[in-house]
Amino acid sequence: MNVRHSETIIINSEHSIEFGQASWDNGVESIRRRKNNVGGTYDPISSSEIPINSGFIDIGELLLACLNRDKISIKGMLKISFAILKSVIRKIVKQKFKHQ
Repeated sequence: MNVRHSETIIINSEHSIEFGQASWDNGVESIRRRKNNVGGTYDPISSSEIPINSGFIDIGELLLACLNRDKISIKGMLKISFAILKSVIRKIVKQKFKHQ
């Protein structure tokens, strides 16, 4: 998997989250859960890449499937709900200033 990075969030020495262009299509944004092996290099077998808003099964549909089947803890759902609310507020503010 060869995600062309635009942003990386380091979780710890073995795990990170990467945003960028998908390895299969430069026009598709994707997110990757990156796992490094013990030597600190990329482990493609333990890492996964998912498209974001590409019209195919993407991260939003996966999250909805988990929520519809009660697969996420209440604590996890509260974190997700708070993050959704903050995202909505950021988008509303951004749109408001865009139209002024």
